[in-house]
Amino acid sequence: MEISRISGFSIPRPAPLSAPAETPSRATFSDFLGEALSSVVSTDAADKQTGLGTLLDTVPDIHTATIAAQEAEIALNLTLQIRNKIIEAYQEIMRMQI
Repeated sequence: MEISRISGFSIPRPAPLSAPAETPSRATFSDFLGEALSSVVSTDAADKQTGLGTLLDTVPDIHTATIAAQEAEIALNLTLQIRNKIIEAYQEIMRMQI
């Protein structure tokens, strides 16, 4: 049994790397946390506006108000859980012996 070579097969070469034209700015943890907190605040403000609109009868249906209230509650609960994890991590670091 004779094994012949496969013709027309070549190994692809990667393209040469070039330096990026602009270095992207890196977001820090504090930037991310600030954006997340401002998002929670805006969600809460939207919930308050929808609740006020429900009282003044400017919101067409109660479903919109209920959904806004649930979104605000979920965002607040997530924020509290993140805060608790950060405090727990800080306390764990403080218990470490150097």
